[in-house]
Amino acid sequence: MNNEYEFFGAVNVPKSVTHGIPLLGHFDSCSKEPSRRTKTSCPYSYDPIAHYIVEKPCTGGVYDDRMQQWDYDKFAKAAEMATGGSRMYFQSPKMVQKFIDVYYEQAGRSVVLIIEYCNVSNGYPCFYIGWNDKDSE
Repeated sequence: MNNEYEFFGAVNVPKSVTHGIPLLGHFDSCSKEPSRRTKTSCPYSYDPIAHYIVEKPCTGGVYDDRMQQWDYDKFAKAAEMATGGSRMYFQSPKMVQKFIDVYYEQAGRSVVLIIEYCNVSNGYPCFYIGWNDKDSE
């Protein structure tokens, strides 16, 4: 595997696009080649899935499960305001942007990266949201 690439599920993505975030893909122990751990084949330990990538510098980011741990009520309020009632706020980059703005109680972050991971300790999906502070552009 070329060192210029990180493995995202079923596709290789240039490292310049991953914004330096380490991606821990799964590898076959004999061939050392990346495995294809999909949500279908490995529903509780699948490879990361890149849902949204903008080629801009990533100046910050957070895992959504950490946000929920830090302040559950704020997390629930932000999710409700972003979606109009549903807790599924990762339906579009626009919803994620609204979610981040409400959670942090300020605009000024432009979402540039959304990656879905599988939390292997419980099998639930979690998301990494990367952003670019608009004043750093």
